Amino acid sequence: MGVFDHAALVAEGLSSHAWRNLPRVTKKMPAKKRTVPKQPAELNQYASYTPGPWGTSDSKVLEAIANREWSASTKEFMEMAKNGTGKVEGVANLWNMLCAIVRNHATRVNVFTHANQKWIALSGTVIPGNVDFPTKSHEAYLDTINLTNASQPEFTFSDKHSKNITFEQVRHTLGDHGLLVLYACHTAVDPLFLKEIAVALHVTVKGFKEEIRHYPVVKHGKITGWKLSVGKTEPVSDFHDLDQYAVTATP
Repeated sequence: MGVFDHAALVAEGLSSHAWRNLPRVTKKMPAKKRTVPKQPAELNQYASYTPGPWGTSDSKVLEAIANREWSASTKEFMEMAKNGTGKVEGVANLWNMLCAIVRNHATRVNVFTHANQKWIALSGTVIPGNVDFPTKSHEAYLDTINLTNASQPEFTFSDKHSKNITFEQVRHTLGDHGLLVLYACHTAVDPLFLKEIAVALHVTVKGFKEEIRHYPVVKHGKITGWKLSVGKTEPVSDFHDLDQYAVTATP
């Protein structure tokens, strides 16, 4: 916008008619800063599962898949978690999971693990045709009992990298628009199960009624990656594409 130096003109005794005909002095306006939408800070967590008797050999894993005996273990969950954006961390129990949320400042948490309609276990053992959940390590479970205990005043939890974390820190980190997505089988068969977790954490929680299926990407006999599907849906490389099939629970 053009502006006039009125004070200088008055000092020189110029009439209003004269200064209207003088050249304009252009003042450079500062450029407006572009506002870039803040993206959710994602954390991709993979569970700790001992592999079945076939171990982690590609050829033996492919054989176990062909025989319908295979289930994902730590190695495969880690590879699936790497398909997304954000940081990737392994977890073995609920305290480990919650500590990682705080230290990574996560607002969206994606969890790759095994579950059924009653239990979400963050560690266990793969056996031919199934998985065994822990019987002596209750902290391995993401459930309302552990979450209720964690929310008690003066209750803290720790892991190898973080000490004395509180439940309020977890809630504060996730924020008002936090999201937890459970990429595990049958976590939404009972919608109340998801609802209880959403209420405890004060976040939106997504789960799936059907099983999460895992498909190896094979090249020259080697597994080079993994695709996922919900039931019989089309397998995808980016696990975010499965969210359209999820059941959503809010606090």
